[in-house]
Parts: sequence; structure tokens; C-alpha cells
Amino acid sequence: MSQKELLRVKVIENAVGERQVQRLKRRFQPGSLDWVSMATAGRAMPWQLAPDLPQRVLELARGKYAEFNDSHVHES
Repeated sequence: MSQKELLRVKVIENAVGERQVQRLKRRFQPGSLDWVSMATAGRAMPWQLAPDLPQRVLELARGKYAEFNDSHVHES
């Protein structure tokens, strides 16, 4: 890697670091440590499946759709 490329990497690393510091500064609350934790901690992710869904899929695949292959069960 050339000196110019190494310098470019360093500049990008610094820019990323500054953005993270700005984000943390906005959340900072003197006398509290709550601002350090992730804002989404404890929340379910939007793409998370319902806990009972895998069991329900298995029940349907083994019961009502027992004669179907995986692709057809997926399409049903």
C-alpha cells in the first residue's frame, strides 16, 4: 500500500471516529451512565420472527401440508 493510500485510510478512520463521538455527545447525560448503552438494547429486532412461528410451521408441514414438498409449503 502506498503512503497516499495509507493516509487516505487514516483520514477515513478519523472521520468515522468523529461521527461516533458526535453521536455519543448528543446522548451524553452528566451523572448518568444510561447514555453509554445501546439505544435499541432490550428491543426485539424488526425482522425477528414470533417465538411460536417455527413450531406452527412444523405443525402445518407435518399435518395439513404433509403431502407438499418444502417449496410448495413455502408458497402456501
